[in-house]
Amino acid sequence: MKKCIFCSSTISDDSRFCNFCGKDLSNIVYKVQCPKCYQINVKGSIFCSWCGLDLSKEKLLRTFASVTDANSSSQAPPVIAKNLQKDITGIKTAAILIFIEAGVFALITVISLWQTMAYGVEFNYALHAWNVLMTVFEVFVGIKVIKLSKKGYGQGLWMSGVGVIWYVFQAINLSWSIGYFLAILCVVTFILLKKNEKLFTNQ
Repeated sequence: MKKCIFCSSTISDDSRFCNFCGKDLSNIVYKVQCPKCYQINVKGSIFCSWCGLDLSKEKLLRTFASVTDANSSSQAPPVIAKNLQKDITGIKTAAILIFIEAGVFALITVISLWQTMAYGVEFNYALHAWNVLMTVFEVFVGIKVIKLSKKGYGQGLWMSGVGVIWYVFQAINLSWSIGYFLAILCVVTFILLKKNEKLFTNQ
């Protein structure tokens, strides 16, 4: 059953005209909003077209109707689309910050290796082996975050939380000023991931 958008009467789902006000409903498309990612789907959809949520198991779905014509599209309403794009931009920003952290790790390792070769400065193999592992890990996490992987979301939160503690510790104990910069990146990454948690799928 559905409601006529003109008189709000309850009518059959396959009605082309309202039984009560007689209005033509053939160009009306009824849609539902996914409660997880807020994507707009055609009413009757079993799964959300964006995050794959099983809509058939959701009891409370926001339903609304829109008028279609030759120039219309099946995209989400402007406000919803704008909010969704804003959330996606936040996730992309978080991924970029993760890649920056990985790049800093890689740069530190390269610079230390160059100093060892050029000036005979002692090279801490254990520390820089850790840096290399973290670089690879962060690159993979960044890729997973862009793909909206639930596993990437969890790893990103863990990495950011531990990173704040680790970088501040390094900055204080080793006078490593860049540690504060990396700690700030981790905090921002954590906030962006938590703020946009609803976009990640259950993988």
